Amino acid sequence: TVSRQACLSRLLFGVASMSLRVTFRLTFWLACVVAASGHFPLPSEALLTCDTAVVGGGWAGVYAAWRLAVDSAAVRPGELCLFEARSGVGGRTYSVHLDVSEGEPLVVDVGAYRFSKQQHLPADLILHLNLSSQCYKPDCATEDNMTLYRIVDDDGDSRGYDTAMRVMVEQLEAAGARLFFNHELTAILRPAGAASTCLGEASPMHLSFRNGAQVQARSVLLNIPRNEIKRLREDSLIFDSPLSARLLRNCTSIPLMAFKVYVVYEDPWWLTKLNISEGYFSSPDREPRFYGRYHDGAIRRLPGGRVGAGALEVLYNYTTDGTYDWYLKYRQNKSDPLTISQDPDLLSKVHARLMEFHAESFAAKHVNASAISPPMKVVMGLWGNVGFLTNPMPANVDAQFRSYPKEACLGSISPDQYIAAVSSPTDDLPCRHRVFVANDDYFWATYSGSGCCWAENSLKPAEKLLHDRFALAKPTWLDAGYYASDVLRYGHTPEPSLEWV
Repeated sequence: TVSRQACLSRLLFGVASMSLRVTFRLTFWLACVVAASGHFPLPSEALLTCDTAVVGGGWAGVYAAWRLAVDSAAVRPGELCLFEARSGVGGRTYSVHLDVSEGEPLVVDVGAYRFSKQQHLPADLILHLNLSSQCYKPDCATEDNMTLYRIVDDDGDSRGYDTAMRVMVEQLEAAGARLFFNHELTAILRPAGAASTCLGEASPMHLSFRNGAQVQARSVLLNIPRNEIKRLREDSLIFDSPLSARLLRNCTSIPLMAFKVYVVYEDPWWLTKLNISEGYFSSPDREPRFYGRYHDGAIRRLPGGRVGAGALEVLYNYTTDGTYDWYLKYRQNKSDPLTISQDPDLLSKVHARLMEFHAESFAAKHVNASAISPPMKVVMGLWGNVGFLTNPMPANVDAQFRSYPKEACLGSISPDQYIAAVSSPTDDLPCRHRVFVANDDYFWATYSGSGCCWAENSLKPAEKLLHDRFALAKPTWLDAGYYASDVLRYGHTPEPSLEWV
């Protein structure tokens, strides 16, 4: 509830909403009407109008906006708005740029970070955007039964997996689309007076954001994680259908914690002193525990063939039993998975364990381990079930990981029923709205085609919605066989809407 004092504050100072292109103010009158009724007066000059609103700046959100306004030109760029709760795009593709003593920043991916060529979404997209890639492992050997790749710069150094999204955003901005950061969605409501009158799919919806911004849109695509869907107001129209409400709000993720921990050194000694560029290592016997890969962390290449700073991945694993919780005591913010720490206690303990663990290797190379300089910082991606960015977890994750229990909320629902209910949550209502959902959390695991996981689990549902609900044809750059088997077969294809123009 908004108090009288809060309303007066909005009257006096306004609620400023800054984007790359738009600044607008909300009035006292609108703020108080919203607080009192939960509906928004229509029309109103205080409302920002977007014909198509995409909420969420992860893979599916940025991609859908780019496909609509740039790649297919199906939507006028100026009529499309992209909203993101954080200060930049990427979502769970969390690329961190670290300043080092020499050369360009070192890029560490604490979230999603790689793809296979069989995953044509995103592989074909990355190629279409003229981004370079190279094998994730130096010898191009398989991992997880696939040859994997990462996005790199001209020197072959990691550029960050979020680069594809940043390029699409640059093209959206250049085309004239409107981008809004620091906008967290709180509700999707009907127009005032529409509770008993169905205006059809062409009727606008009203989006409310935590910073006070109010938006009117005719089509809405949500690319936000399960926790944020659950936090939307209960009277949001995507919860009007009992089945959709159950699947969107009541399915709970397994309490699985994902850990990615990197130790950043000015001299990547595992390469420069031990000549190790690839492979795995683990030390589960005492703290801090290791389960890492020499080939994962980025290394900066410098002119003249010199080697600059590097990041050693010492931990990448998932657990439900607290095996790696030692690292959690150094977490800086439970609402964000990223921690960049220079805590002397953390740095000294991790460094000492690494030197001890590699003692035989140092001795074999006649290297004095005590001469190895300590790390500059430790970078951690600690992905749990708390906060805005959570560990991605499809509801039927038991289909991928047999050791996990089946989610009770699913009951005996079929894949097609599930996909329809979460992707188009108002379709089984007498009055439908053009509101859609595409996110890894709501992907039906192992369903459709030969693909696997990760970003693909957001991109396939997004492209299927673009085909079914926005009448977009296959992207010219996307593999035709993949489009037919993996995209078009992802769930039932509904009858086309006559009201979408």
